[in-house]
Amino acid sequence: IASAMRGVARSYEEAAATLGASRLQVFRQVVLPMSLPGIITGATLVFAYNASSFVVPLLLGGRRVPMLAVMVHDQIAPLMNWPAASAAGVVLIVTTLAIMTLSEYVTGRRRRMLEASLRVVCSSHVWRCCRATPASSRACCRVSSCCWRCCRS
Repeated sequence: IASAMRGVARSYEEAAATLGASRLQVFRQVVLPMSLPGIITGATLVFAYNASSFVVPLLLGGRRVPMLAVMVHDQIAPLMNWPAASAAGVVLIVTTLAIMTLSEYVTGRRRRMLEASLRVVCSSHVWRCCRATPASSRACCRVSSCCWRCCRS
């Protein structure tokens, strides 16, 4: 999460502050939305680790807190109830895969929306730049990768 928040360019925060945003508004409307994919990815990794763990919940919670991984272990080790253990294992795997797929969908959707907004912002600059220069020399369009891609097409 810290890496995702450090990845947000300081110039965005400065621009928002220059436009009159308070520190809370800068965080809520600039930093948080731009670092949300990293936060979602971190939460997904923590969930995947904790969903498959059975030693830590067993030591900390004992038998008071029922967890699927502990239930799978209990069904196999002392009871030898393979059907119940396999059913609980399938539920655990399907739940984990569903949450990870949902996380990837949300993160990918946000990434696609961000790229589309960059293309829209960049297209006016590229259009002016490409109209002003001949088709053979598009050096001014190579200012950023976004503009270069727009110019190339």
